[in-house]
Amino acid sequence: IERSYADRQKSGVKHKPNAEELRRMIEEARVLLDDEKYDAAEKKLVEVLSLDSKNTNAYEYIGRLYIHTKNLENAKEAFKYLQKLSPQDASVLASLGEIAELENDVNGAYTYFSRAKNISPNNPKYLDFFIAAAIAKGDVMEATIALNHLREVNPENQKIALFEKQIEEVRHKNRQTK
Repeated sequence: IERSYADRQKSGVKHKPNAEELRRMIEEARVLLDDEKYDAAEKKLVEVLSLDSKNTNAYEYIGRLYIHTKNLENAKEAFKYLQKLSPQDASVLASLGEIAELENDVNGAYTYFSRAKNISPNNPKYLDFFIAAAIAKGDVMEATIALNHLREVNPENQKIALFEKQIEEVRHKNRQTK
C-alpha cells in the first residue's frame, strides 16, 4: 500500500477527489469485494489510499479483503494501522482477533475480543467471539460471565446452547486433569 502510494505521489497526480468521489470509489471496491473480484477491489482500495492515506473505510475494506484472501500479514498491517487511526473502534479489535484466530494465536484472539467486548459490551457478535475465544483458552469463568450477558442482550441467539455445551466440556476436562 505504501509503495503504491509513493508511486502515485511520484507520478504527480493533480486531481484531488472530494469526499463524495472517495465514497463512490470505496463503494465500487465493496461491490467488487462482494463479487469476490479481489484483485480489482484491491487496486481500487489502493487507489483510494494513495489519494487519502488516512481513509479508515478503505483500510477496513482492504483489511477484510486480505483476510478473505488469507494474506494475514497484510491484513494485520492494515488493521494495526487502522487501530492507530481509530484506537477505540471495536470492529478493528475484533478483526485483529479474527486474524489471531486464523493464526492459531489463542491468547491474542482472547485479548483482542476481550477489548472489543469491553468497548461495545452489548454487541452480540463481539460477545460470541469472546465466548468462543474464552472457551478455546479454557477460561470457563469468563466464558460463563459473557454467556450470561449474551443471554440478556440476545436471548434468541442460536449459539447459546452450543456455548453451554462447550463450557461444560471444558469444565469436565478441567476436573479430570486436577
